[in-house]
Amino acid sequence: MDDKKTAYNIQGSRVYGMGWSYNLTNQTDAVHLQNTLNNYETTINELKTQIRHETNYTEIQYQLNQLETTIHTLKNNINEIKELIK
Repeated sequence: MDDKKTAYNIQGSRVYGMGWSYNLTNQTDAVHLQNTLNNYETTINELKTQIRHETNYTEIQYQLNQLETTIHTLKNNINEIKELIK
């Protein structure tokens, strides 16, 4: 991977991170495992972000529906007041 901080790192042929340690027989397999595990972590984090955004979107939709209902009620009240004034 790049020089950026990753969830899993290599020391010789050992891959470690996230509380786990995997001893492999060669460094090529270690690099492959490290890349695979870091890709999984990236995918998991992206999915968590997507779920948060979808949850926020759902909450915003609910709030917009409440506002529309309130506005409709206020319009009706204003129209009733107009009729009483006439």
